[in-house]
Amino acid sequence: AGQPIQNLSEAEQFSMILMDVPRAGPRLRAFSLKFTAAEKASEAAAIFKDHTAAVKEMKECRTFKELLAATLALGNFVNHGGRLGNAPGFRLKALNKLHDAKSMDNKSTMLQALARQLHQRKVKEGKEPKLLSEEVPHVMSSNMKISWQEAADMLTQVMVSTLSCVLVFWLIFSAPAGYPFAFGGVPHVSTLSS
Repeated sequence: AGQPIQNLSEAEQFSMILMDVPRAGPRLRAFSLKFTAAEKASEAAAIFKDHTAAVKEMKECRTFKELLAATLALGNFVNHGGRLGNAPGFRLKALNKLHDAKSMDNKSTMLQALARQLHQRKVKEGKEPKLLSEEVPHVMSSNMKISWQEAADMLTQVMVSTLSCVLVFWLIFSAPAGYPFAFGGVPHVSTLSS
Protein backbone atom coordinates (compact mmCIF):
# COMPACT_ATOMS: atom_id res chain seq x y z
CA ALA A 1 0.00 0.00 0.00
CA GLY A 2 1.49 3.30 -1.08
CA GLN A 3 4.51 1.63 -2.73
CA PRO A 4 5.58 2.52 -6.25
CA ILE A 5 4.20 0.15 -8.89
CA GLN A 6 7.76 -0.83 -9.90
CA ASN A 7 8.24 -2.58 -6.52
CA LEU A 8 5.36 -4.98 -7.27
CA SER A 9 5.71 -8.34 -8.99
CA GLU A 10 4.80 -8.65 -12.68
CA ALA A 11 1.42 -10.25 -11.86
CA GLU A 12 0.59 -7.49 -9.38
CA GLN A 13 1.67 -4.81 -11.88
CA PHE A 14 -0.57 -6.41 -14.50
CA SER A 15 -3.49 -6.42 -12.03
CA MET A 16 -2.93 -2.73 -11.22
CA ILE A 17 -2.92 -1.82 -14.92
CA LEU A 18 -6.01 -3.98 -15.51
CA MET A 19 -7.84 -2.13 -12.72
CA ASP A 20 -7.42 1.11 -14.71
CA VAL A 21 -9.29 -0.35 -17.72
CA PRO A 22 -12.92 0.84 -17.67
CA ARG A 23 -15.46 -2.02 -17.36
CA ALA A 24 -12.68 -4.65 -17.41
CA GLY A 25 -14.92 -7.43 -16.00
CA PRO A 26 -17.54 -7.38 -18.77
CA ARG A 27 -14.83 -6.94 -21.39
CA LEU A 28 -12.89 -9.96 -20.10
CA ARG A 29 -16.07 -12.09 -19.97
CA ALA A 30 -16.87 -11.12 -23.57
CA PHE A 31 -13.28 -11.83 -24.62
CA SER A 32 -13.41 -15.26 -22.93
CA LEU A 33 -16.75 -16.02 -24.56
CA LYS A 34 -15.25 -15.22 -27.97
CA PHE A 35 -12.83 -18.13 -27.58
CA THR A 36 -14.98 -20.67 -25.74
CA ALA A 37 -18.50 -20.35 -27.19
CA ALA A 38 -17.80 -21.83 -30.62
CA GLU A 39 -15.84 -24.71 -29.12
CA LYS A 40 -18.54 -25.58 -26.58
CA ALA A 41 -21.28 -25.34 -29.21
CA SER A 42 -19.42 -27.60 -31.64
CA GLU A 43 -18.68 -30.10 -28.84
CA ALA A 44 -22.37 -30.23 -27.91
CA ALA A 45 -23.32 -30.63 -31.59
CA ALA A 46 -20.90 -33.57 -31.92
CA ILE A 47 -22.44 -35.20 -28.84
CA PHE A 48 -25.97 -34.80 -30.25
CA LYS A 49 -24.81 -36.16 -33.62
CA ASP A 50 -23.20 -39.25 -32.04
CA HIS A 51 -26.24 -39.93 -29.84
CA THR A 52 -28.57 -39.67 -32.83
CA ALA A 53 -26.36 -41.93 -34.96
CA ALA A 54 -26.09 -44.47 -32.11
CA VAL A 55 -29.87 -44.64 -31.74
CA LYS A 56 -30.27 -45.18 -35.49
CA GLU A 57 -27.58 -47.89 -35.50
CA MET A 58 -29.17 -49.70 -32.57
CA LYS A 59 -32.59 -49.64 -34.24
CA GLU A 60 -31.13 -51.14 -37.43
CA CYS A 61 -28.68 -53.59 -35.79
CA ARG A 62 -29.70 -57.16 -36.61
CA THR A 63 -27.28 -58.71 -34.11
CA PHE A 64 -28.69 -56.63 -31.25
CA LYS A 65 -32.26 -57.65 -32.17
CA GLU A 66 -31.20 -61.30 -32.25
CA LEU A 67 -29.51 -60.90 -28.85
CA LEU A 68 -32.67 -59.37 -27.38
CA ALA A 69 -34.80 -62.19 -28.85
CA ALA A 70 -32.42 -64.79 -27.42
CA THR A 71 -32.51 -63.02 -24.06
CA LEU A 72 -36.31 -63.16 -24.02
CA ALA A 73 -36.28 -66.85 -24.98
CA LEU A 74 -33.73 -67.57 -22.24
CA GLY A 75 -35.78 -65.68 -19.67
CA ASN A 76 -38.92 -67.58 -20.67
CA PHE A 77 -37.02 -70.88 -20.43
CA VAL A 78 -35.62 -70.07 -16.99
CA ASN A 79 -39.03 -68.87 -15.73
CA HIS A 80 -41.02 -71.70 -17.39
CA GLY A 81 -43.76 -73.04 -15.19
CA GLY A 82 -43.77 -69.96 -12.99
CA ARG A 83 -45.94 -66.87 -13.19
CA LEU A 84 -43.27 -65.15 -15.30
CA GLY A 85 -43.04 -67.80 -18.03
CA ASN A 86 -43.96 -66.87 -21.63
CA ALA A 87 -43.44 -63.18 -20.94
CA PRO A 88 -44.24 -60.89 -23.88
CA GLY A 89 -41.18 -58.76 -23.03
CA PHE A 90 -38.81 -57.57 -20.33
CA ARG A 91 -37.48 -54.33 -18.88
CA LEU A 92 -34.23 -53.11 -20.40
CA LYS A 93 -32.79 -52.46 -16.94
CA ALA A 94 -33.08 -56.22 -16.37
CA LEU A 95 -30.32 -56.75 -18.96
CA ASN A 96 -27.74 -55.97 -16.26
CA LYS A 97 -28.71 -59.24 -14.60
CA LEU A 98 -27.27 -61.14 -17.60
CA HIS A 99 -23.83 -59.91 -16.63
CA ASP A 100 -24.39 -60.61 -12.94
CA ALA A 101 -25.62 -64.22 -13.32
CA LYS A 102 -22.55 -66.52 -13.22
CA SER A 103 -22.14 -70.13 -14.32
CA MET A 104 -21.66 -72.94 -11.80
CA ASP A 105 -17.86 -72.78 -12.18
CA ASN A 106 -17.92 -68.95 -11.88
CA LYS A 107 -15.91 -68.61 -15.10
CA SER A 108 -18.52 -67.05 -17.38
CA THR A 109 -21.69 -65.02 -17.23
CA MET A 110 -25.09 -65.57 -18.79
CA LEU A 111 -24.32 -62.74 -21.22
CA GLN A 112 -21.17 -64.52 -22.40
CA ALA A 113 -23.13 -67.77 -22.82
CA LEU A 114 -25.74 -65.96 -24.93
CA ALA A 115 -23.04 -64.39 -27.09
CA ARG A 116 -21.39 -67.79 -27.61
CA GLN A 117 -24.76 -69.34 -28.57
CA LEU A 118 -25.47 -66.61 -31.11
CA HIS A 119 -21.96 -66.90 -32.54
CA GLN A 120 -22.27 -70.70 -32.89
CA ARG A 121 -25.71 -70.37 -34.51
CA LYS A 122 -24.35 -67.92 -37.10
CA VAL A 123 -21.42 -70.22 -37.88
CA LYS A 124 -23.80 -73.22 -38.29
CA GLU A 125 -25.97 -71.19 -40.66
CA GLY A 126 -22.87 -70.41 -42.72
CA LYS A 127 -23.07 -66.69 -41.98
CA GLU A 128 -20.10 -64.61 -40.97
CA PRO A 129 -20.67 -63.50 -37.37
CA LYS A 130 -20.20 -59.76 -36.84
CA LEU A 131 -19.02 -58.08 -33.72
CA LEU A 132 -21.64 -55.85 -32.18
CA SER A 133 -19.04 -53.08 -31.82
CA GLU A 134 -18.50 -53.14 -35.61
CA GLU A 135 -22.23 -52.85 -36.32
CA VAL A 136 -22.76 -49.96 -33.92
CA PRO A 137 -19.56 -47.86 -33.90
CA HIS A 138 -21.24 -44.72 -32.55
CA VAL A 139 -22.33 -46.59 -29.44
CA MET A 140 -18.64 -47.09 -28.67
CA SER A 141 -17.89 -43.36 -29.15
CA SER A 142 -16.45 -41.46 -26.20
CA ASN A 143 -19.22 -38.88 -26.71
CA MET A 144 -21.71 -41.48 -25.49
CA LYS A 145 -20.30 -41.02 -21.98
CA ILE A 146 -21.79 -37.52 -22.00
CA SER A 147 -25.57 -37.43 -21.68
CA TRP A 148 -27.98 -35.44 -23.83
CA GLN A 149 -28.75 -33.34 -20.75
CA GLU A 150 -25.09 -32.44 -20.22
CA ALA A 151 -24.79 -31.39 -23.87
CA ALA A 152 -27.96 -29.31 -23.58
CA ASP A 153 -26.53 -27.72 -20.43
CA MET A 154 -23.38 -26.78 -22.39
CA LEU A 155 -25.50 -25.00 -25.00
CA THR A 156 -27.57 -23.32 -22.30
CA GLN A 157 -24.40 -22.09 -20.63
CA VAL A 158 -23.18 -20.59 -23.92
CA MET A 159 -26.55 -18.89 -24.49
CA VAL A 160 -26.71 -17.49 -20.95
CA SER A 161 -23.14 -16.20 -21.14
CA THR A 162 -23.80 -14.57 -24.51
CA LEU A 163 -27.04 -12.96 -23.36
CA SER A 164 -25.36 -11.77 -20.16
CA CYS A 165 -22.58 -10.07 -22.16
CA VAL A 166 -25.08 -8.48 -24.54
CA LEU A 167 -27.20 -7.23 -21.64
CA VAL A 168 -24.23 -5.79 -19.76
CA PHE A 169 -22.95 -3.95 -22.83
CA TRP A 170 -26.46 -2.72 -23.65
CA LEU A 171 -26.84 -1.40 -20.11
CA ILE A 172 -23.44 0.28 -20.21
CA PHE A 173 -23.58 1.80 -23.67
CA SER A 174 -27.17 1.91 -24.95
CA ALA A 175 -29.64 1.88 -22.07
CA PRO A 176 -32.01 4.85 -22.00
CA ALA A 177 -31.07 7.66 -19.62
CA GLY A 178 -34.06 6.92 -17.36
CA TYR A 179 -33.14 3.25 -16.98
CA PRO A 180 -32.20 3.11 -13.27
CA PHE A 181 -30.13 -0.05 -12.82
CA ALA A 182 -27.44 -1.89 -14.68
CA PHE A 183 -27.01 -5.66 -14.68
CA GLY A 184 -26.61 -6.94 -11.12
CA GLY A 185 -28.20 -3.93 -9.43
CA VAL A 186 -25.27 -1.56 -10.09
CA PRO A 187 -26.46 1.99 -10.82
CA HIS A 188 -26.33 2.96 -14.50
CA VAL A 189 -23.57 5.32 -15.65
CA SER A 190 -26.12 8.06 -16.50
CA THR A 191 -27.61 8.04 -12.95
CA LEU A 192 -24.22 8.58 -11.32
CA SER A 193 -23.76 12.09 -12.75
CA SER A 194 -27.04 13.43 -11.35
